[in-house]
Amino acid sequence: MNIGKIAGTNFPQGYKKISGAQETKGVSKKDGVILSDSGRIFSDALQKAKSLPEIRENRVSQVSNSIKSGNYSVDSQDIAKKLIDGAV
Repeated sequence: MNIGKIAGTNFPQGYKKISGAQETKGVSKKDGVILSDSGRIFSDALQKAKSLPEIRENRVSQVSNSIKSGNYSVDSQDIAKKLIDGAV
């Protein structure tokens, strides 16, 4: 197998410097992203959500104390309404 020839030319000689081409020196261009207003709003909301604790310790503590003291009650009508509202 001969891999030295590509499209009828000898591979090392197949690449030639283009006359008149100039190198760019001292040019610095950085990549950037431009977000729409809705993208910025979403990004800000996401950052705020990430900064919040995953577990609300104070709420867990309140419910836990209510259960331990026997004062925790659940309104079945309220639960049913929330289940139906969430399904729609």
